[in-house]
Amino acid sequence: MSENKNVIIFQDESGKKSNKWSVVKMGRAIKHFKWWIIGATVLGGAGGMLGIELILNKQTQRYTARYVSNLATELDEETGTERFIDGTIFNYASIISRENMEEVKKSNDKFAKINVEKLVKDNAVSVAKEIIYVLDENDKPIKESKSIEYTITASAKYFPNSDAGKDFLEAVIASGRSESTRAINNYSMVSYLDDSFMDSSLIQQSYVLGKQYKAIEDSYSSLVKKFGPFASGNESGASLENILVSFKNKNSLGTSSMADAIAGSLYANCYVDYEAGHEAELIQEIEQQSLTYEQIYYSKNADLVSLKNSLEVLTQTSLIQTENEDSKYIDLIIELNEKIIKLQEEVDDVVRILNYGGYYLKDGKFVFDDTDTRNAIYHLNHVTPEWVAGCEVLVNQINECYTVLKDEIGTATHVYRYSYTNYQNSVSILDTGHVVMKGGLNMFIGLVAGLVLGFVVSTLVCTSIETFKKEEEETK
Repeated sequence: MSENKNVIIFQDESGKKSNKWSVVKMGRAIKHFKWWIIGATVLGGAGGMLGIELILNKQTQRYTARYVSNLATELDEETGTERFIDGTIFNYASIISRENMEEVKKSNDKFAKINVEKLVKDNAVSVAKEIIYVLDENDKPIKESKSIEYTITASAKYFPNSDAGKDFLEAVIASGRSESTRAINNYSMVSYLDDSFMDSSLIQQSYVLGKQYKAIEDSYSSLVKKFGPFASGNESGASLENILVSFKNKNSLGTSSMADAIAGSLYANCYVDYEAGHEAELIQEIEQQSLTYEQIYYSKNADLVSLKNSLEVLTQTSLIQTENEDSKYIDLIIELNEKIIKLQEEVDDVVRILNYGGYYLKDGKFVFDDTDTRNAIYHLNHVTPEWVAGCEVLVNQINECYTVLKDEIGTATHVYRYSYTNYQNSVSILDTGHVVMKGGLNMFIGLVAGLVLGFVVSTLVCTSIETFKKEEEETK
């Protein structure tokens, strides 16, 4: 009986097929296709750099710069509004307006390819304002020591190249100075000496001269305070302090300013612009003038009483807090006091004008005192040569003061423009002094990544080709 045996034969094919990938094969492929691999690696490196610069960086990089503006502006403390010295409102963000950036674009052929419309539409350029305070020992901001910085930022992808982007933004920053220069050139010292001056009464003329004198004096004083007494105020090198002193000397009469001396003489002697034979007309004008100022008095005095009452209530309310320097009432009390002082001066001026005409307050009403011999109406009814001569002298002084102050307006305008042009008309970029680029990746990273990727991919491809060829050779 024979035995049936099942024989299972295992065929070992390991000798026929080897691993498809091996270091040896990759080495052989690199050796065989070295120039292809080198070329692909170089192309990969170049592609990496271009990809970083033209794609990734273009989308993520931005231009930025911090800068400070020292332009010809003044801050209205009451409203908090900052204006150029010609009165136009200062807006720090106006430099990135469509109109301004279009002007900047026209200034240089390098900016021709910049699409301002798209910059504005996509809000690609922005300006931020930061107020920086110096803190006292209690970590509270000292308002007088504050500084203001601005930061401009723009996306790099909107500019044809980095040089154009940086130069454009630097030109945009600098354009604030051109607006400041325009304001300086447009500035004119306020003038109250218009064509109607000669047709107004002596009282009105005296008031206008005093107002004009004070405006010019305040203008010079503000320049001295802002730029220092020794700063030059004109091309000849005269200091602001000397210009102010010269102005006061030229417009003085005795120990007072010419305008104050005129006002003092006018009210002390009740002079008029006298013309013989027109006494009745002048009396009628003074009476009508007195009626007008009487109504002004009632209105201003009512306001004055109201302010005083408000101050009294506020003071009583804040009594328990006045010892605390941080009391919220202190600033209000100071502000009310200043308003009361100013309004009291105006009321006193109105009373003086009414007294000039012979009208005095009695039982809450102004009535004419026919026993008074010191008013203008009395003098017109009792004309004397001495009084007429005094009237003529005063009119001549007014005309002289008018002429001098008229010339001083032009001088003050020039000094103001000169001072701001030389001492407050600049924009400075902080840190490096230039717009810088931030964000994105270094091109070297793209180069390395591209070289590695180019080498790996090309090596794998070449190894596959080499392996495929070897297998074909073995099957034949």
